[in-house]
Amino acid sequence: MPARYGLSLQGRKVIHKVKPLLATAFAALLAFVVGSSAWGQSRREEIIRVRTLPLNVDLRPQPQLVTTDADQRVMAYVVFITSWADYNLTFARIDVEDANSGAVLASYDRKALEDPARLRTTRFITSKASPGNRVLPAGRTAILYIILPVTAGSTVPKALRHRFTFEPDDKLRIVRDDGSLTTELVAVSEPVPVNPAAVPVLGPPLEGGPWRCGNGLALGNSHTSLYSFRTAQMRVPQLFGCDLLKVDSGGNILPSPFPNQITASMFYGYGAKVLAVADGRVVVAHDGIPESTPQVSGEVSMPVPLTNATVAGNWIALDIGGGRYAFYAHFQPGSLRVKVGDRVRAGQVLGLVGMAGNAVNPHLHFHVGNAPSLNGSDGEPYVFRDYVFEGRSVPDKTAARRVERRVPVENSLLTFPSAKP
Repeated sequence: MPARYGLSLQGRKVIHKVKPLLATAFAALLAFVVGSSAWGQSRREEIIRVRTLPLNVDLRPQPQLVTTDADQRVMAYVVFITSWADYNLTFARIDVEDANSGAVLASYDRKALEDPARLRTTRFITSKASPGNRVLPAGRTAILYIILPVTAGSTVPKALRHRFTFEPDDKLRIVRDDGSLTTELVAVSEPVPVNPAAVPVLGPPLEGGPWRCGNGLALGNSHTSLYSFRTAQMRVPQLFGCDLLKVDSGGNILPSPFPNQITASMFYGYGAKVLAVADGRVVVAHDGIPESTPQVSGEVSMPVPLTNATVAGNWIALDIGGGRYAFYAHFQPGSLRVKVGDRVRAGQVLGLVGMAGNAVNPHLHFHVGNAPSLNGSDGEPYVFRDYVFEGRSVPDKTAARRVERRVPVENSLLTFPSAKP
């Protein structure tokens, strides 16, 4: 037989041996793929068991009782809820409790928690009420804004506790102490002490009025914004702050109708004297920032870049004692009448109302904080010694009344009777 036929026969023998091997290998591979897929499916369907939901809860500023000019006793603060889980959670309910008695002081249901003014998850999902606002994604932080009413005559709790109830999840169970499993997903914060001290009583920061407290204490306005200012720490510095704008009998901040081009001097409050609210020491007196130009559109038009150094414009920090600092922002450049280290008396003129920095119109921004940094501190509650409350947004003579030791809420109208103690 020719040699080539011999080689051919030899090749056929090899092929016959290889075919079974290939079939076996293919079958093994197919079994591996199918098995892996089934294993993965099994893993996906496996129940996650946890003894405690992996959350971290932080709160600031420390809760402290203050009375508003709506005659409500409240404690206002912000709760940060950070998830260390690798699965999503959805809030169903949040309860604020007296940590000692267990009494429920306030409850927020699904509808309340869908409001982004109440609860937001970073990064913010939407500015509208939505069930999606209740979702706490894996590895993210939810921000809960609370203005907690305390009924007149009732005992102020010594500490608060927060109970977070989440929607049941078919793939998630909590292991009880007896080893049984539950779909009730609940986490409870550690007690947070309530500051028992009385809030500082301050004199007027301005004369006369009426002055509207823009962005006053309320949910959802710009003074509830969080700040990371120069250091890696989120704060809520302006929670109790006011943007004080002088208004006329119609609630307007400049004569109406106004022309297509407006100037700062057209505004009623421009150039008003700014007063020390208490005896104290000047710890910051920042000057030299040019004023912004008012726009009919309401936009900010700054002549210098918006930076940490320019955002407040020309501003003063006054150490009023007890670890508290009074902040004043947006002065006219060159109008400051004090310098760092000066001792001042309540009612002393500090400068003039302007619109330097991140301002859309001339106004005095005022708030109190717990460190000598305007946006690098946590806001602290305070009350003004007395003023005439003249309604909200638009002056109302029938609503006019003198109030004492109150903090203004959003759009309250205040007339300060005197700069003297």
